Amino acid sequence: MMVDYSATHAEIDAAGVIRLRFQLHNRTRETWDAGGPLALGWQIFDPENGLFITEGEWTKLSRDIAPNACGEIDLKIELPAAHARYRVYVSPIDQRHGWFYLRNDPMLAVDTRPGIASVRKTTLRR
Repeated sequence: MMVDYSATHAEIDAAGVIRLRFQLHNRTRETWDAGGPLALGWQIFDPENGLFITEGEWTKLSRDIAPNACGEIDLKIELPAAHARYRVYVSPIDQRHGWFYLRNDPMLAVDTRPGIASVRKTTLRR
């Protein structure tokens, strides 16, 4: 496992914007440089059929995260429509190697419906 998460919290406003806060844990032997190839990204899916809807802009780290250390993350994710259900995958992405979650590392899954956002840690296997 290269990544882990803790202290997760998600809330959604009336306009359909999720504010997601969490601690991102670096479980690798390398420092994740704020200016390096690693970013955080999110993808939105239809929870009923799993169809991909859209991908958001990648967000660079605000500071370096050393091995076995963590950094505080605060993301804002704008949903396509405020009054619909979505599943949002949030994961680090490396410009050289792709999404961490596609390598079966943990990701955050945010399930939404109007006015409600719940977050859980999961993998594609679960």
